[in-house]
Amino acid sequence: MGDRFGIDKSFQTAVKAFRDDTAYWVLGHAFDTLLDCLHLCRPLDDKDQPSNWKDLAHMALDKLHWLDGKPPPDCHEKPKPKYYAQGESWYDDSGWWVVASLKAYLLAKDLGWGEYQEDFRKLCLAKWARFDDNAPKVYDTSGKAGDGLDPLYPGGVWNSTWPNSPADQCCTDRCDPRTSNLGGFQNTVTNMLYLVCAERLCQAHGDGFIAPDAGRADRELKFLSDWFKPDRAKVDPLLNRFAGEKGPVVVRERVTAYNNGSRPKDYDPEQPWTGDQGILLGGLIERADRVKDEAATLLRFATDLIDGALLYNNDGNGMLLNWPLKLDAPGGAGDAYSTGFGVFMRYLTRALDNDFVRQHVMGEKLLWRPNNDPHADPVMKTYRDLFRDMVGKVAKDDTPFGKQCSNASPLTMAINDLAVRVLAFKLFA
Repeated sequence: MGDRFGIDKSFQTAVKAFRDDTAYWVLGHAFDTLLDCLHLCRPLDDKDQPSNWKDLAHMALDKLHWLDGKPPPDCHEKPKPKYYAQGESWYDDSGWWVVASLKAYLLAKDLGWGEYQEDFRKLCLAKWARFDDNAPKVYDTSGKAGDGLDPLYPGGVWNSTWPNSPADQCCTDRCDPRTSNLGGFQNTVTNMLYLVCAERLCQAHGDGFIAPDAGRADRELKFLSDWFKPDRAKVDPLLNRFAGEKGPVVVRERVTAYNNGSRPKDYDPEQPWTGDQGILLGGLIERADRVKDEAATLLRFATDLIDGALLYNNDGNGMLLNWPLKLDAPGGAGDAYSTGFGVFMRYLTRALDNDFVRQHVMGEKLLWRPNNDPHADPVMKTYRDLFRDMVGKVAKDDTPFGKQCSNASPLTMAINDLAVRVLAFKLFA
C-alpha cells in the first residue's frame, strides 16, 4: 500500500498504536486518518491490502462499546464507560467522532464494512446530538447576569459546560472558565469542528441518514465572521493577520474577549494551534462545495490560511510545528496539542480535491525566512518539495517538532507520520 512513500509500515505502526490507546478524542482523530489512508492510498479491491484493515471497523466500535449500535452508559451512570476517564468530558470530543464515524458510514460499503454501516450511522448521529444539544447552550444553562462571562457575539459554541451546571455535565473543575486554562471557553477547535460537522452532515447521504438543518452551519459561520472582523475597539480579531491586511493569516486559539472586553484566562494573542488552521480549512472547503455563491471568497481565504500556517508555525528550516516555537502548548496541554501537525495534514489532503487549492499548492511560494531571521531573504520553494522533505522529518526527536512531541502518545506520533505520508501520496502518486 504505497511503499514508495513508506505508507505500509506507517499504517501498521498506527494501527498497533490505535489498538493500544485509550484517549477518546485522539482515537477519533486517528481513525479519521486511518480511513483516509485506506480510501486514498490503494484501490480497495487490491488483494495486497494490509491484513488488518478489515478489522479496523470492529476495533474502533469495540473501543467505544458501540457494536450493534448499543451505546455505553454515559458519565452520569454506573459503571462508567471504559474510556470515559480519558475523554468525552469536552464537547469537541464528540465532534471528532462525528467527523470520523460519518466518513466511516459513507465509505463502509466500499471498504467491505457493510455489516458495521448502521453502527457508524447511529454513532455519528448520537455524537452529533450530544455536541449540538449542549455546546451552543452553555451560557444559557450555566451563566448568569453580571458574571462577566457572556459572549461578545451570539451563535458560537463552548468546549464544555461549567461546574454545577444543571445541563449535561461530564467535566471537572478543569471546565471552570474563571480558573482553568483549558475550559469552558468558546475556543477555536470546538467552533471549527462544529462548523465542519454541520457542513458535512448537511451534505451526508444514505438510507436513514437525516441531515440537520443548514441553519446550524449558517449560524456558526456568522459567529466566526463576526469574530474575524470585530466591531469593537480594543478587541483582537480571531484572525491574526501577521503579514498585513491581505495575504497569509492564522486563526487564534480561542476567542479573544468576553462581552465586557475582559480576556479569557491564559489568552495569548500570538498563539495559533496548527490543528485549528487545518479544521478551519476543512470548514471553508466544505462550505465552498455546498454554497457555490460563496466559493470564490472562501477558497481565497483557504489558500491564505494554508500560507499562514506554513509561514507562522514553522521552525525556520521548513518544518511545520504544532504551535509557535517560542510558545508553550495551548493551556499547557502538550500531549493533546501535539496532534496539530496530523490534523492539519489530513484537512489539507481533503482540500487538495479542490482545483483552486491544488493549483495553489502546486506553485512556488515564499515559504519562510531561514531560522526565522527577519532580515534573511525569504526562501522560494514549492509546497510539493516542502511536504516531501517533511516526510523524512516528522518522527525525529532532534527537531523542534520532535521536542514539541516529547510527551505525545505513540498514537499521536504515528498519526502525525501517517498523515503527511498520505498527503505526499495525494500530491505525487
